[in-house]
Amino acid sequence: MENLFNLVRRQMYGTNNRLIEGSREIDLTYITDRVIAMSVPGAGVEAAYRNDIDDVAQVLHQQHGSHFRIWNLSGKQYDASKFSGSVVSWCYWPDHHPPPLPMFFQLCYDMEQWLLQNKKNVAVVHCLAGKGRTGVLISGFILYCGLFLSSEKALLFYALKRTKNLYAVSMPSQRRYVHYFADLIQKRKKVSKVFKVIKTITINKIPGVDVTGSGSYCWLEIYQYNTNPSLPHSNNNNNNNNNHNNNNNNKRKQRRTERKKERKEKRKKKER
Repeated sequence: MENLFNLVRRQMYGTNNRLIEGSREIDLTYITDRVIAMSVPGAGVEAAYRNDIDDVAQVLHQQHGSHFRIWNLSGKQYDASKFSGSVVSWCYWPDHHPPPLPMFFQLCYDMEQWLLQNKKNVAVVHCLAGKGRTGVLISGFILYCGLFLSSEKALLFYALKRTKNLYAVSMPSQRRYVHYFADLIQKRKKVSKVFKVIKTITINKIPGVDVTGSGSYCWLEIYQYNTNPSLPHSNNNNNNNNNHNNNNNNKRKQRRTERKKERKEKRKKKER
């Protein structure tokens, strides 16, 4: 049965470098000796295709005793008692998006302080798949600690360690924020906590956009950063996030359907 679970996990996380412990394969990678990336731990049915939470807890306790702390970026809650309560879970931001810069700096500072407390301490970071958001934070932390000065080198280092195909932090906005972060560190700029109001958005020369319906459509989604760190712990917040995502998906499907109808009607008119 364990071999079957391993096969399913390979299909899901096949390009990730995984930790092999006897007959178990855990989607967990040492980026450095003291910084670890992994996918979200799962229990029950989820343990069949995600990291089994008991396996992860056992490995971390065996390898590091009480000297580990987990940063959960996924917004998904699980039994933190398996890890002796050493789980930081206020730090959620939406999947495929970059973190707010104040949060980015706060997380790097918290990780640094944890590692400075004891030479044995290790930092474990995960989102859902343990690639995008996890890679953003770890790449940023590498820059924060001065291991690399170049954001491109930090991202490449993470990709080399975490994956077999170098496909790690792939979203343009996430990579761009790592570049911003590196620039702020190098120039020693402070991040303003004053929120600015967007009054106008100007987009110039976008190829393939046609208001007649024969080309591509362009739309903009704006997310408001939640400054209350207690909300990610609540089930209501998770439900709201899920409802928001479902609504967005439904709107996209509706727009696609409308476009198809418009194109069919235009074709019929041309044929007439």
